[in-house]
Formats: sequence, C-alpha cells, structure tokens
Amino acid sequence: MGKQSGNSVTIGKFRGLVFLLGYSAVFVLIQYLIVSGKLEFFSDKLSFGIATFSTSIISSVDSHIVQRGTLLIHENGIGAVRIDNSCNALELMLLLLAALSIYPASWLYKGKGIAFCLVGIQLFNVVRIITLYYVIELWPEYFDLVHEYIWRFLVTLVALTFFLIWVMLEPEEGESSLTNT
Repeated sequence: MGKQSGNSVTIGKFRGLVFLLGYSAVFVLIQYLIVSGKLEFFSDKLSFGIATFSTSIISSVDSHIVQRGTLLIHENGIGAVRIDNSCNALELMLLLLAALSIYPASWLYKGKGIAFCLVGIQLFNVVRIITLYYVIELWPEYFDLVHEYIWRFLVTLVALTFFLIWVMLEPEEGESSLTNT
C-alpha cells in the first residue's frame, strides 16, 4: 500500500461538505430558472407529453376519457385533472439530476443513473396522474388529501430512494460493472 498524499486525505474529509455546497448552488440555480420562467417552454411540452401518455394508458381500459391539452376530462363531466407545470415532476427531476451530477462517481455511472432515475420518476408520476384522475372521478372529496399530501410525499420518497439505491450500487473504485474479474 502506498502512502496517500495530503490533498486526497483532506478532500476525503470534506467530501460530504463539497457535495452539500455543490448541490445547494445547483438548487439555487434551478429555483432561479423555474421562477424566472426560463424553463417554461420545456415544462409545457413535458406536461403535454405526460397528459398524452396518461390518456393513452387510461383509454386502454376506460373509453370515457377526453384530453384537451394538459386537461384529462371524464366525458360525462364527473371530474378532470390538469397537469400543470407544478405537476410534471420537472423540479424534482432537476434536483435529482443535480444530485447525480455532483456526486463523485464516474461519468458512465452518472449517465446510467440519470437515465434510470429520470425515466423512473416520470413513470411513477404517470401512475400518480392516473390515480388522481380516478380519485377525482370516484372520490372527489379525497382529491386534495391524495394530491397535496399523499402523492407529494410518495413522489419525493421515490426520488430519494432512487438516489440512495444508485449510491449504494456504485461500483468500487477500479471495479468494472461490466465484468466479474
């Protein structure tokens, strides 16, 4: 075993602090981009895509759904769900992207994590939208509870779980994830 240099020991001691500071800086940048409206075009397209995908899934089992832009409506007017820019999980995806990008890992591993986590968050969000569509139709009195508390907590928990699993599965330094040697 070789002797470690003083710089690598010092950096190792502050690895968590560096991650926290980097993540905080990216968090502030993301908030600025969202509040200033600089992501609105992308967010609008994402919301429409989620609405379209959710509608196609629902229509395979329920022919009473009508989509108007980002609005999912039951054709006899029982209820409707709008996927607006605060419901498309963009902010959560950006925060997860920031955490995965800043975490010290190989770029290949980061790329795999970003792809898996962002797709996973959106698939989970589609389940959320479909559930909310049926909650507003069947149990409208519970919509606010399910939308504001239960699903908000679950989507955040899933994003955190994806990140933690990704961190725990990180290959050791020098270990190849493609071979067993």
